[in-house]
Amino acid sequence: MRFAKIYLEITNVCNRSCSFCPKTARAPAFLRVERFAQYAERLRPYTDYLYLHVMGEPLLHPQLDRILDHAGSLGYRVILTTNGTLLHEQIGMLLSKQALHKLNISLHSFEANGPGDLDAYLSRCISASKRAAASGRVVNLRLWNLDSAAQPGANRENEHILALLHSAFPGEWPLRRGDDCLSEMIYLHRDRIFQWPDLEADEQPVRACYGLMG
Repeated sequence: MRFAKIYLEITNVCNRSCSFCPKTARAPAFLRVERFAQYAERLRPYTDYLYLHVMGEPLLHPQLDRILDHAGSLGYRVILTTNGTLLHEQIGMLLSKQALHKLNISLHSFEANGPGDLDAYLSRCISASKRAAASGRVVNLRLWNLDSAAQPGANRENEHILALLHSAFPGEWPLRRGDDCLSEMIYLHRDRIFQWPDLEADEQPVRACYGLMG
């Protein structure tokens, strides 16, 4: 059996505390490179696309460069999902790795973490996005908060975020596969808050799980 994608969590540690994230009771940990190599080699016959994310922020992993090197040696196309706060520090390293295929940047994480310099954060995310796109990587900017408007304070930054994005990417944004195409290789995906499965919930969504947590 082949899968379109498989998720392999390299850390459950995060530098944000978003309201939409259920958190985890597991002890904070980083997947050792040796263990990653074992998992990645076993999974290789089943997929070409490896997501290095489930609960944590992958850019916090102190050996992410070695992990990406090993993924590249196996021929994986790696997708990283990040809150974007560390991109300005890591983008050079990321773009030096052959394995990196796509960056998902969760812009909606900003509003869930209290006051901060939104303009500076977005400027860094936009700069990193343009560098990534120029190197041939796909960038998916996410605003996954469209059903949270009834919550006090929710969606309060969306108008400002969109204004800054229009300034950075002027002109019409044609739709491609349902997403706004801001420029070549850079997309804006707007969606509802992702609902994590909850065994205590009255109704359970029917989903397939692609994740492996070390």
